[in-house]
Amino acid sequence: MTNILDRNGYGNDSHAVLVVGGSSTTFTDIGRGGSTHTITRVGDTTWSSGQQLFGQDTILFDGTGDRLTAEDSADYDFPGDFTVDWSMYYSSWTAGTEGLITNCNRQAGSDGWSLIASVGNALIFESMFSGGWAISKTFTVSDSPNTWVHFALVRKGTTISLYEDGVLNDTVADSPVTSITGASYALTIGDQPQTGFPYSGYMANIRITKGLARWSKTFVPPNRNY
Repeated sequence: MTNILDRNGYGNDSHAVLVVGGSSTTFTDIGRGGSTHTITRVGDTTWSSGQQLFGQDTILFDGTGDRLTAEDSADYDFPGDFTVDWSMYYSSWTAGTEGLITNCNRQAGSDGWSLIASVGNALIFESMFSGGWAISKTFTVSDSPNTWVHFALVRKGTTISLYEDGVLNDTVADSPVTSITGASYALTIGDQPQTGFPYSGYMANIRITKGLARWSKTFVPPNRNY
């Protein structure tokens, strides 16, 4: 892997504090940055060949309590630039609210951050601090059922951007920069466990990057697995 690929956002490098890997019913953190995190399977979350991406199995969440969790870690705190990116495949955009990747208890108003799919093709990014919203941005995304879509949430400097299949969707200003810090809640993928809003569909190439904005303009979405 070259440094050029890393700078273009395709790498599993020293900034990748979590990358979800594994097979069958085993899930591991293969990220090369930060600590190695234990990923716990809840429900019957599984790697599935039902909708492969780049010739490999992907993670199936059936919407009935499936999720992955990783212990709380300072690796998910973001004092500066960061990127959270993933690919997802769904049959229909949610008719309710579904947790995608969260690191807080929204119901209790705990510090941390969350990415949520909601009605009206909404993808919501929220950061909570001292019981209130430090950042709350609703992005309206394309309704693209039964196909793989790559999303990347990126903070570079004082701007938070969402890219959808490599194209800028929208931005929100974050000035002065909010130091996003969690409050001892596990990182959860595929659910909001405190409120019971599970995701139904497939996900792949789930990666959390700390200290690096992987993209700052239109890009070609990753064409291989991390």
